[in-house]
Amino acid sequence: MAPPARRTPPSESYGDDRTSTRHPPNALAAIQGNASCALKDGTLTMLALFGSQNNGFSNSVRDQVRITEVSVTRGESGKSQAQVVCELEVCKDMLNIVDSMHGGCTVFLIDEISTLAVNALEMHVYQAMPTTIMNVSQAINTVYHAPAPFGTTLRVVGSCISVDENSALFCRAEIWDINNQRMVATGTHIKMPPSQPKSRL
Repeated sequence: MAPPARRTPPSESYGDDRTSTRHPPNALAAIQGNASCALKDGTLTMLALFGSQNNGFSNSVRDQVRITEVSVTRGESGKSQAQVVCELEVCKDMLNIVDSMHGGCTVFLIDEISTLAVNALEMHVYQAMPTTIMNVSQAINTVYHAPAPFGTTLRVVGSCISVDENSALFCRAEIWDINNQRMVATGTHIKMPPSQPKSRL
């Protein structure tokens, strides 16, 4: 199976197309897809928010991630579905002992990019910043297909087909090796609202 080509889905209009000044102009202009500028900007904001702690886990990896596409389309069921595509190079901070991307880093990317797709779909559906940002991962099931050596350019495709702030969310991600035109890993991701502490009153 060939990796997904960069493409712009059939045009639909989502949200308003305000120009944002919160990110470098080239970051927003570089994002393809049929999503509005507001939705693309919101997705950039969410990625930045994920790394807002200066010493947070895997910030050096997250800093390499470039959002290249944000799209929202209609599925066969008539429901909206979101896709977020990102690219990055395998750097030293991502390597295992044999100089390929560590399996833990693979799961990290599946988590981050599939969550971006969830956030993008929620912003589209509710026309507001996501409320599911505090949701937690219940399960991330990952299949490893091929190694990604140092210097490999990766394309990570995250997708989500439904959002409901009161129930589990299902999303997925594929990681592609652009250099060798092969799939590196696939993952399914279930997110859910965290349990609320019981009142002691």
